[in-house]
This record gives sequence, C-alpha cells and structure tokens, in this order.
Amino acid sequence: MAVRYNLVVRVVVALLGFAATTAVSASPAAASPDAGRAAPAGTVTYVEQGHRTDKGTCRFESEGERHVDDGAVVLYFTELAYDPATCVRRMARAEYRPDEVPPAIARQLAAGSSKEAAGQHRAESGQRGSAARPGVQAVIPYTMTVQVWWEDPVYIDLTMTRSTLGWAYSTPDLLLYGPSYHEAYWYWFDASGWKRDHADYLFYDDGANTGTNTVGRFSNSSFYLPVICDTVGGTTYADHALTYAWASNYGYFGYSLYSEKSGNCADGMYGSYIVTLA
Repeated sequence: MAVRYNLVVRVVVALLGFAATTAVSASPAAASPDAGRAAPAGTVTYVEQGHRTDKGTCRFESEGERHVDDGAVVLYFTELAYDPATCVRRMARAEYRPDEVPPAIARQLAAGSSKEAAGQHRAESGQRGSAARPGVQAVIPYTMTVQVWWEDPVYIDLTMTRSTLGWAYSTPDLLLYGPSYHEAYWYWFDASGWKRDHADYLFYDDGANTGTNTVGRFSNSSFYLPVICDTVGGTTYADHALTYAWASNYGYFGYSLYSEKSGNCADGMYGSYIVTLA
C-alpha cells in the first residue's frame, strides 16, 4: 500500500535541495511571539502558523521531499516561542552535513543516550518487501530518520517519536532493491510523570514505495511549572500523530509530520524535530 499524507501547507522553503513544506507566514496576523528561548547559534528563524483543530488545540505540520543525488543531510528545527491565542510559534532551523552536526543535536539521535536512563523507551522493528532482483550489478543503501519531540524550558526531553527507514537502490536506475527495514521508537520521561497512553505504527513496502509512520500519545498529571501551568494536578498532553518517512523509485524520499500539545502545562513545552539521510 503506497501511502502519502496530504497536509495543509502554505509556503515552500528550499532547504539544501530538500523541498520542505511548513505552515509558515510573515503576515501581521501571524506576528512572531516575543517571549521565549534564544535561537541556537547558526540557525535561521521563521514564524509558523499552526492549524486550529476541532478540539481547540494547535496542530503544527511539516513535510519535505528530496532526491538522493542531493547528498546526505541533517535538518534541525526547534521551537523558540509560542502564542496559543493565535496558534503561532517562532521557530529556528539549521541544515548540516552529517559530519558537522553539533554535539547537542547529535545526542538526540544517538542510540542508548543518557536520557534513556531517566525515562522509558520502546522500539519495534522489522523488514518487508520483495527479494533481491537477479542481474543487478550494484546497490546503494540509505537510512532515513524522522524524529519529533517535546521538551521543557530547560531542554529536558519529555516525549518523543522516531521513525527510521532503511532501503537500497539499484544503480544506475535508482529502483528500490530488496526488502526495506524500519524501526518505530517511543520515549517518555516517566520520572516526571509522563506515560504513554497509545502507540502504533505503519510499515509498508510494495516494491515501488516504502514507508513507516510512528504514532504516540502521552499524558502527564504530575507535570507542573509555576506561572506557566494552569493549576496543580491538571493533565498535560502530547500527541505525536504523524512521524512519517518514505522512499520511492527513482531516488526520491521525504517526510511528513504533525504534533500537538495541550492541557495544563502545554505553554511550558517546546517542539523540535530532526530529519536525516545517511
């Protein structure tokens, strides 16, 4: 089953050849929130207009597409400030070659990192697809990750989903070759009260397209930040509804994602995501 998710998008931003699509706006109606965190060194800031859901929450969406001939890349996006009244957030973004990623960002993708000792994590993996075709002279393997997480004001990771997709192209035609591999990953900081309420994933390979999506919903009834939170004992929610990585014949791959925060301490949560190709 070939699956592409259609997201509400408004502007296309060129990111090192990665056509990334986000709900970005510079109009007066989407004025940048003033308060918040400083932009990391080397990043570019922009304003992102979220989508108001039927539940009254704000959903932020992004998608992008790239060709493998454009080379390996690491894309990093992080939230600096958020205005729930207008459903607008100020973001920072950066693009790196894999060998130039700053340590603070590289640790987010490191397996067995120190944060896992402070929280709970789970992973599901497997492979799917057709057997390798005969007569192919050479293949090139690729691995892509799409990772989304919410963190608190002092950069402690609260909840996370990550989709990893591995596949190979035959050369020179760049057709999918052999089975593909996926891993769905979830993390939540249970030491501060976070729990995983729901988890699911989708993984497919029909010979012309392959993809994986990781879904997670989390909640916390203990999480409290003075001034920021509404009340003591209220519940905060993090919804990772789409963490989707895909690849198709002829060298194209991409990502789609959206996430929401809501509830008691949502104003004290900052969203980030990373997309890599290696």
